[in-house]
Amino acid sequence: MNRQKYSVAPFTVFSSFWTKRSLIWQMTKRDVIGRYRGSVMGMLWSLLNPILMLIVYTFVFSVVFQARWGEGSVSKTEFVMALNAPLGGKQASQVEALIKENV
Repeated sequence: MNRQKYSVAPFTVFSSFWTKRSLIWQMTKRDVIGRYRGSVMGMLWSLLNPILMLIVYTFVFSVVFQARWGEGSVSKTEFVMALNAPLGGKQASQVEALIKENV
């Protein structure tokens, strides 16, 4: 059995992605459409879920537990960002953008 060797050099990998971008786009689109097919809210839920979690976390920790970050007056935006930092890359960046729009 003769196996073909592939290069893992960054330029070669990027070049491969670039030449197959149409296939990657089609497969990504098919996956996203298939994931939300048959659900009531569809792709809207993927946007609403992090926002709702942000609201719930902020309410629980700032109103119910009356938690504070640091000494002195910390703004609500700083509190929300520190509280929701563990959400991760994509969700945190989406939430940050929504906070900046609404503050």
